[in-house]
Amino acid sequence: ATMVTKPGHGSNEAHRTTPNESKSKAQVSEQGHDTTQTTPRSTSKRGKQAGERKGKQADRKERKSSEREDTQRNKRTDEEGEKEKAQPMLKDNPDDASAQQAEAKLKDQKAKEEKAKEEQKAKEEDEEKAREDKETEARLDEAIVAAETKKKLRDTNTNVQRPGESDLKRLDSSIKRNTAILKKLRHITEEGCEALLEELQKVNMTKYVSEAVAACAESNLKAADVS
Repeated sequence: ATMVTKPGHGSNEAHRTTPNESKSKAQVSEQGHDTTQTTPRSTSKRGKQAGERKGKQADRKERKSSEREDTQRNKRTDEEGEKEKAQPMLKDNPDDASAQQAEAKLKDQKAKEEKAKEEQKAKEEDEEKAREDKETEARLDEAIVAAETKKKLRDTNTNVQRPGESDLKRLDSSIKRNTAILKKLRHITEEGCEALLEELQKVNMTKYVSEAVAACAESNLKAADVS
């Protein structure tokens, strides 16, 4: 038994507790002591779990980063391999280098030949064009001369100056000369036209007009002979 002083009383009278009360108090004390001991353990367990979760997340991030780096490294390796296949090392394969040099030389030669052909073709085209221009200019000059000649002949035919009686007496009126003129009129051409006109100015054909007309009608004139 334990002696306990009762509070609130002015006396010093001791209070005796029963064994059951002492047992209950001891249990309460033990329970309170156990509660203070279990609280730190729960906190430590939660902290440990949180640390494990963070560690797993960090591991997953590191693993993903490592996978990305591996993928990029493999991609770069594949690209380098393709470049090496497309451009083989010439130092390791001297035969390939010689073949490529020969092929490049052949390509350059073909390119030069094609360029020379193109230049030759362009030169020929220029010469052909110059020749055509020259021929066109010559035809134009001929056309101008022909037009002027026709104009002169037309003016001569429209503005005829007939000779008088005195002039006709001075001209040749012999049968021989007039017969020769009539033969020329039957075979008149453009080339002999000027000479025939000059000869007609020297003869008197007043007695042979009908024969001259018949000779001109019998002649085989061409379109080019008609002015």
